[in-house]
Amino acid sequence: PPCPAVWLEAGVPHGWQALARPGDDVLGLRRFGASAPGATVYAELGFSVTGVVRAALALVGSEQACPTN
Repeated sequence: PPCPAVWLEAGVPHGWQALARPGDDVLGLRRFGASAPGATVYAELGFSVTGVVRAALALVGSEQACPTN
């Protein structure tokens, strides 16, 4: 089976949720009203390298859970 995927959308994620497979995670903006410099908003909402890595590791459990071929 394919490895779980993390989908990242800096807007409303509804379209990606329709394409995601069971077990995938879709990170997107699920609320309204964020106001700050872009980098600050992205970091607070998890749209950062650290946030995406955390989401990915939560899906697979560890870096070794999904072997590459």
